[in-house]
Amino acid sequence: MAMCFGKYSRSVDQKNRIIVPTNFREILGSAIYLVKGDNNRLSVYSSKQWETFFTKFAEYNYEDEEAIRRQDEIIDSVTTSKYDKQGRVALPDEFQNYASIKENAVIVGAGNRIDIWDPETYDEHMKNKGKNKS
Repeated sequence: MAMCFGKYSRSVDQKNRIIVPTNFREILGSAIYLVKGDNNRLSVYSSKQWETFFTKFAEYNYEDEEAIRRQDEIIDSVTTSKYDKQGRVALPDEFQNYASIKENAVIVGAGNRIDIWDPETYDEHMKNKGKNKS
């Protein structure tokens, strides 16, 4: 299975679209899932990867209120999308606001997915990444 690695700086156009690098598009395929991830990032999964990820939550015991709450949270944080002919993906306002993405973004390969960050948030995340280890 091919994996996504690398970091790319991209601009966001006036219609809130961002060009996804060709190598990432080839790995993820044409139908993708855009997800509000942790640390105010957006994560992009292929259909197959999202199905694998979400299946874990769909198998919860429906008498477990915490499991139901978590599944609802996940469902509320995802949308499907496709690339346009130029390889751009539109960032819905709600998702763009969640990640504080304005004019520029950083796209980072994260193995089975890609993450889209506001550049300042990404820099801060990377700066603090090693500080939490003991």
